[in-house]
Amino acid sequence: MINRSIKLFSLTVIFIGFSSVFAQSLLIREMLVVLYGNEIAVGIILSFWLFWTGAGSFLGARLLKRTPSRLLFYSAYIIFSAAVILELILVRNVRIIFHFEPGELISPFAMFVISALTLSPFAIVNGLLFYLCIQIASGKLGSGGVGFVYSLDAFGDMLGGIVFSFLFVFLFSPLKNLYIIMMLNILFIAGIFLFEKISIKTKAGISAIILPFLILGFMLKPIEKGLIKREWHGFDVLGVKSSLYGDLLITKHENTYSLYENGILAFTFPFKMDSEESVHFPLLESGSVKRVLVIGSGVRGLLSEVLKYPVCEVDYLELDPVLISFVKQYLPQSDRKALSDPRVKVFNVEARVFLNHYKGDKFDAVLLNTPAPYTAYLNRFYTYEFFERIKDILSGGGVLSFTLPSKEDYLTRDMRDFDASIYHTLIKVFPNIMLIPGNKLRFIASSSSEFLTYNVDILSRRMVKYGLKTKFINKYYFKMKFLPWHIDYVRRILSSTTAVRLNYDFEPISYYYGMKLFFSHFRSRLSNFPDMFIKINAGVYFIVIFLFIFLIFIIGKNRMLGACVFSMGALGMSSVVLSVLGYQIVFGYVYHKIGLISAVFMLGVSLGASWLYRKVKHPHIRMLVYSLLLSGVYMVCIPYIFRVLKYTFSAMEIVSLFLPFFMGLIVGFIFPLANRLYNKDKGLSVSAAGLFYFYDLIGGAAAGVTLSLIFIPLYGIFMSAGIISFMAFVCSGFLLLDYYRR
Repeated sequence: MINRSIKLFSLTVIFIGFSSVFAQSLLIREMLVVLYGNEIAVGIILSFWLFWTGAGSFLGARLLKRTPSRLLFYSAYIIFSAAVILELILVRNVRIIFHFEPGELISPFAMFVISALTLSPFAIVNGLLFYLCIQIASGKLGSGGVGFVYSLDAFGDMLGGIVFSFLFVFLFSPLKNLYIIMMLNILFIAGIFLFEKISIKTKAGISAIILPFLILGFMLKPIEKGLIKREWHGFDVLGVKSSLYGDLLITKHENTYSLYENGILAFTFPFKMDSEESVHFPLLESGSVKRVLVIGSGVRGLLSEVLKYPVCEVDYLELDPVLISFVKQYLPQSDRKALSDPRVKVFNVEARVFLNHYKGDKFDAVLLNTPAPYTAYLNRFYTYEFFERIKDILSGGGVLSFTLPSKEDYLTRDMRDFDASIYHTLIKVFPNIMLIPGNKLRFIASSSSEFLTYNVDILSRRMVKYGLKTKFINKYYFKMKFLPWHIDYVRRILSSTTAVRLNYDFEPISYYYGMKLFFSHFRSRLSNFPDMFIKINAGVYFIVIFLFIFLIFIIGKNRMLGACVFSMGALGMSSVVLSVLGYQIVFGYVYHKIGLISAVFMLGVSLGASWLYRKVKHPHIRMLVYSLLLSGVYMVCIPYIFRVLKYTFSAMEIVSLFLPFFMGLIVGFIFPLANRLYNKDKGLSVSAAGLFYFYDLIGGAAAGVTLSLIFIPLYGIFMSAGIISFMAFVCSGFLLLDYYRR
């Protein structure tokens, strides 16, 4: 009977972990759509998710001293299950509640407030439920209960991440996904009671509770339509589609269509002027136009313009195949025809992956149509290493073309730094750069200056040579765009801005300048937030970490255990962030692989906690010291492993999964070990486990925010890993001192 009870409880904990991460993945994705997410939004959302989950555990530790009754536990479980639907409805109505119009940019302060308020209900219940599980397990298993629950919860987390990333995201809408999760939990709870020896009256009551949830399933479609209509009020929404890479939505205004990816305007079509500029400006500067590579947004009219030239082949890279099929039905006839032209080859692959593996004939032009590097992901398309790879695949007179944010008449300081960083990075690879000013600053770069020209007559003759028929691009348009004083003005500003740093894969400084530019859009004290950190030497953070942990050491040993758990949470989150970033640098952004990285980390956590629970009978402080030292050394090694294996793709595929898995083993070992050591000194204390879980999640939240927003953009991956690992070294040192002192 006891074994059956433990098995049922184990299944419950796994279910809770599974549902938690599944709902977390989906709700964070929905929040990013609402907040037009970049890394700033990701950092804020994730930090509040972890904070409120930890707060739920903290509240449980403070308020609930006795083992919870069955009624309390399953009531909390039912609230947790039902809250996922309510949370989604709340997220979808955020812009209406806070009076933001669709398409309106949301300030970081507003992101902070919205995330804090919106994520709190579900996350707090989630953290409370974890603590209740620990209380029940400790009542059954004693001091081993913490490791038992931590292991099973991590295993459920892993399953939830894999199922969401590899299966459900393809099959159903967000609302249907959360409804399925809710019903699985409700039916699981009901099954536990219905198969027990209870009265028919009680069974009827349970069935009556389930009935409204079942009826809700028949109302999902009108609820989904109502949510979209409210969220996009004032827009004529033609269609909505979810894919592996995000949510797509298309609107229409008169004869113009707009595609939104994850709430952000991707492009508008047909927009003839922009399409003609994007294609004809660079192609008329190339020595030959036989082979062209188009990276992103080719469906918005670029392909049909490229095919006006005597090209032999056009390679079009578009990561999301759903995007093409979704947009195709609204395209003009000429653009639909271009997609089926035998000269056009469509590759649904990430650009960096394509470039890393490409060994074919050289291209005469590369048209880069990705957004500006406001995020760490987009930054990879504007680094020295990326430009070097583009140079390798271009023919002698070939050109690279892209645009950056600008203004017709004046470059602000933040915009100047942003553009200058990429300009100086580009000129280090391509010595010949044409600048075409405007509301967007167009760069046309080449290794050769033979064919590059601002001469209107020469460009006009080239148009005649190719027999081009255009609506906007002509001799007079060239004269309007190629004003010598304007070009010289912009070039002089960018050339003289030499204080900016160059942009590299492992030192993504342009991401920092992009963050500054983003903050500058808002008139508040926060607009100067990024400037506060660029003046701080990295050594200051080492001193602050040392003094902080030294202060905790003075207070007492058991406080040091909390500091170790905090460090462990920071190291775990950092290993995932660095592994994801390293994977992106080498392979590009592949959504399901990133989900897999998180999943193997949680598998490591589960196995590490399980090993401690089953094998370690007599925990010792030296185990914790050695584990912290090992995790610190390992953290320092992660960036070097990525650099050494950067071009060994088969090895990198394996290593990118092994790195977070091994760190997960250490993290999973440390958390229950710290709890066992505390109980060894103070006696069994379930509330301590709740507090340690709070420290664990707060450490993860702090590391996620500081890495994404401060350390990686400013100091690069190597220094960031060093700062985080230093925390583990200091904790282990003071723990050892405390041990010998006693």
